[in-house]
Amino acid sequence: MKKYLYSFLTLLALMLIGCGSDNDKSFSVYDDGNGTKSPRISKIIIVDYNDGNITNKREDKYIYNKNNILVEVVGKGSDTYSYKYEYKYRENKQLMEKVFSSSKVHSVIVYNYSDSLYMNNVELPVLTSESKKTLQDGILVPQPMITLYYHYEVNTEGKAVRLKNTTIQMYSQEHEGKSYMYDSNGKVIQVLSPDGSKEIYTYDDRQRIKSIEHYLKDSENGNIYIGGKDNFIYKGDLLKVKEVYYRSNENEKFELSSKKTYTYENKPYYEAPSLVHIDEEIE
Repeated sequence: MKKYLYSFLTLLALMLIGCGSDNDKSFSVYDDGNGTKSPRISKIIIVDYNDGNITNKREDKYIYNKNNILVEVVGKGSDTYSYKYEYKYRENKQLMEKVFSSSKVHSVIVYNYSDSLYMNNVELPVLTSESKKTLQDGILVPQPMITLYYHYEVNTEGKAVRLKNTTIQMYSQEHEGKSYMYDSNGKVIQVLSPDGSKEIYTYDDRQRIKSIEHYLKDSENGNIYIGGKDNFIYKGDLLKVKEVYYRSNENEKFELSSKKTYTYENKPYYEAPSLVHIDEEIE
């Protein structure tokens, strides 16, 4: 009886969330612990800058299916350029493919999974590799298949608890990828690359990501310097703005490169467990 009562209350909560106005700025953040959350992103406005001037403005519109799963991101620039991301899933809601298409490029990332389980309360395999194919101007461009493998720390129960490092396979050769360091709360604090570059993460007092500093290696003198940084700005409980700054060498000042502004709608969405964020762009 308790099980059915809980299911009914959960359904009622989601229905109430879905009835909110898209213009309501006081959205309540909801997470049922099983992948269903609210509110969801409805669109992102991206503005690109160069020397303080706006060079381009794009809008990404997020489209969900009847199961509240993200299936498309449709983008349009200030010029005639348009593009689309498509997300395809298996029956168990695992991400299967991520497809990027525009007038000039068509890229596909295919996701494969292991038999390990991610976290104790999630009965879904974790992501272990992704593959990429690219077409340009409708013509297949000769290039190697690149596979990125994810390696996890596994607990005594044989379940993956966090990402340890990655390796990259190309031309049948495997190369060292990135390695990850965590704080006592299990939050990523550093991502290290084989060439010495790294990313340092900081969090606010609510354990939300506050900034990412990108340390690069100077090609002339070999020095490691902060070549870029991302700042995350919140309004209430929600991420509102992401600002990206860069500089080409350690002697220059930081310049604003791009700004993302997030708009939400008071409706639920389902986020499948994965250590690779769905908003990650296909490069």
